[in-house]
Amino acid sequence: RDGATYVVDAECQMSGMRMTSRSVFSGDFQSGYAVRIESRMTMPGQAQPQTMVMTQQARWVADSCQNGLTPGDVQLPTGQKVNIRDIPAGR
Repeated sequence: RDGATYVVDAECQMSGMRMTSRSVFSGDFQSGYAVRIESRMTMPGQAQPQTMVMTQQARWVADSCQNGLTPGDVQLPTGQKVNIRDIPAGR
């Protein structure tokens, strides 16, 4: 914990690939939160690491799901619905 935020640093090495990431979570975690994930991945034979930044904002909407959503559903900006429970493990 760093003040009002939570920070998670991670590092993984596998088959010559190295990935590091830093996730920073903030918010009151009751009505909403935000997370920013910065990651760097170096592949074997690659001189420069690939970097990626991902941000997510979540907020409490209601006690029950709206628009036909069920627990585990994620509605993408395109309107498509995906349930995280339907994603095979390891993907």
